[in-house]
Amino acid sequence: MNFYVMSFFNRVIFCLVLLTLTVFYSYKTIADSKLDQKWKGHVSLEARKGNHRNLGETRLFMPLLQNNNSMIFLDIRGFMDNKKTREGNFGLGYRKINRNLLLGQDWILGGYGFFDLRHTSNGNKFIQGTFGAEALSEKLDARANIYIPQSTEKDIDGTYDV
Repeated sequence: MNFYVMSFFNRVIFCLVLLTLTVFYSYKTIADSKLDQKWKGHVSLEARKGNHRNLGETRLFMPLLQNNNSMIFLDIRGFMDNKKTREGNFGLGYRKINRNLLLGQDWILGGYGFFDLRHTSNGNKFIQGTFGAEALSEKLDARANIYIPQSTEKDIDGTYDV
């Protein structure tokens, strides 16, 4: 199939698969030379069957650079259902362990940025950037996100301003 004839979403999925294979090949080469890494990458696949909707999700998490207290990571996620909803999230992040920072606990402080693409079952496409910060301990988690839409506002038939 011609790459340019494929739908936009299928092109994104194709590029995601190609990127994942490239990253895995690169990661294996890096991992072979750094067997003492503190954090390891992982891939997860989920499938959920429901009464009205079936869901599938995949996630690739991979540290790119790390030392004993911090890491820069890649996080790629894909989501789909049987109602033609598709979503892809592509992100980079940073996390650092801070010892005895607050309440006598170690805290992981970090930040991340994602590119999000969603195609809904109604044929709508949404593109946004997501930026966030996080503070994580063994007992508490706090996260804050900012979403920056890249899609333009569109009128929906049958609605009106009051």
